Amino acid sequence: MELTPSQIAGSPVNNAPYIAGTMNTEGTWQQRYGYWESRLRHDKHVAGMGVAWWLWNTGGTNAEIDMLESFGLTGGQDFSSQTVHDGAAWYKYGGVDLTQYHTWGAEWQPGFVTLYLDRQPMGTSNSVGNFTSPMVMMVGGGDSASYQPVDEGSLPLTGFYDYIGVWTHKPF
Repeated sequence: MELTPSQIAGSPVNNAPYIAGTMNTEGTWQQRYGYWESRLRHDKHVAGMGVAWWLWNTGGTNAEIDMLESFGLTGGQDFSSQTVHDGAAWYKYGGVDLTQYHTWGAEWQPGFVTLYLDRQPMGTSNSVGNFTSPMVMMVGGGDSASYQPVDEGSLPLTGFYDYIGVWTHKPF
């Protein structure tokens, strides 16, 4: 799957000037507990732009698991993070070359969420007591202008998703 953000005047999404089509499974599929994994990359570095892949609770709580949020910084660097919202866990990485394929994942079981980068555990949150409802999966991209101005001369940016997999139990 390829995801290329476009400039949208007056975007309805947080007034972001660039958005991409967002795929989500709301209304068609949701899952409670399991392991989610995706292998993806960017085609190049673009300051202020990135892709994201996350789980989101539609049941009214703030439960959210970000397997990847990425954006480019000036100077040719990329920033990526994984976050367990409402679990007080945030793992941020510099130095991950997002133009190369990496595998991002999350294992969600009763009482904990463990986040993975290239199938290596990066951290675990045990503060997920309100993570009890099934979540939908979302994939999107666009600007991160609140963190970094968009380098419009380097556009477009395309995110390539090699695969997205979901299991009831961690496959490795």
